[in-house]
Amino acid sequence: MKDIDYYILIDKARKVEFDINKIKKKDLIKQDEKRKVIMLIYKLINDNQTIEAGFILYKKNKIIKYVMTFLIKYYMKCFNDKTNIDILF
Repeated sequence: MKDIDYYILIDKARKVEFDINKIKKKDLIKQDEKRKVIMLIYKLINDNQTIEAGFILYKKNKIIKYVMTFLIKYYMKCFNDKTNIDILF
């Protein structure tokens, strides 16, 4: 991915309609854990200082780049169940 792709990915993630109540599982413990992870990703995506620091790490390390991309796609997929995430990128 190019450097600009990072900001495009963040922009697309910010446009996702966030509704924590869409996350439902039969096991309430797993549901609570998933909601906590998604809330963390949501907070990180919407914090500009974190985005800037993340970009520095994104450029320097391929593993971090992969993990960040994975987490953002995971976040988006939680709210876009009918959308093929790979088509978005």
